[in-house]
Amino acid sequence: MGKSDHSVLLIYASSHANNAESIPKLNLNKGNYSELRKFLDINWDLLLQPYVNNVEMMWNAIKSKLLEGVNRYIPSTTPFSVWKKVKWKRPLDIEIRNTIKQKSILWKRYIRSKDPSVLIQYKKVRNIVRNKTRQAEKRNQNEIANKCRSNPKHFWKYVKSKTTNKEPIGDLKFTDNLGNQVLATSDDHKAETLCNFFSSVFNHEKDESFAKLESKNCTYISELPVFSMDDIKNRLQKLNVNRSPGPDGIHSRILSETANEIAYPSIEVNV
Repeated sequence: MGKSDHSVLLIYASSHANNAESIPKLNLNKGNYSELRKFLDINWDLLLQPYVNNVEMMWNAIKSKLLEGVNRYIPSTTPFSVWKKVKWKRPLDIEIRNTIKQKSILWKRYIRSKDPSVLIQYKKVRNIVRNKTRQAEKRNQNEIANKCRSNPKHFWKYVKSKTTNKEPIGDLKFTDNLGNQVLATSDDHKAETLCNFFSSVFNHEKDESFAKLESKNCTYISELPVFSMDDIKNRLQKLNVNRSPGPDGIHSRILSETANEIAYPSIEVNV
């Protein structure tokens, strides 16, 4: 990018958004991993023999077998954000949802009849709902706190949801091209003001001013890496299962749970 440490690409693009269809999400906590391990406990040499001279084809064969097992033994579910109501913060179990429905039915019945006995029943169910939802909130907080080291993303997401200041950047005062003091109040105006300020410190260099780099010969020859079965197993089992899957669509939880079964074909790919 040249000599400057502050190089910027300015790109103008027009875009529009379409309503994306909801993609089913794997429910990894309810997966049948024992059956998945049995499904992957096969003769990998026989499966990979036709592709022994093609690493890409070998990996595709392993990936296809692994994804086939995932489709069989890992259930999928619709993301909570698709079907949740506006006031819902997290999924609730079926017992709490049924109690909430019962509370709603009793309230409608009281509105129609104005019966004091129905009101008493409604208040009892309302108190039960409040107690159960508070207990669910406490369990959720304890789970987040216990897993804050292994899953910090979830922890900071919860912290951010509890912050009171939803707009961290206040109004910005700046001087325009005519020397007048202007106050930026809208989000777009603030973004444009910050963009103009930071771009003002960048160096403007011509394409002809690049320094010619010296050509150097590399005399170091690296040795081929050697992988052992135990090393691959340990690395697979220590994967962070809270990470999202990569471009291949295989979640790290799947790799960690099936480390003993896929360690051998992984070595065959790297030989």
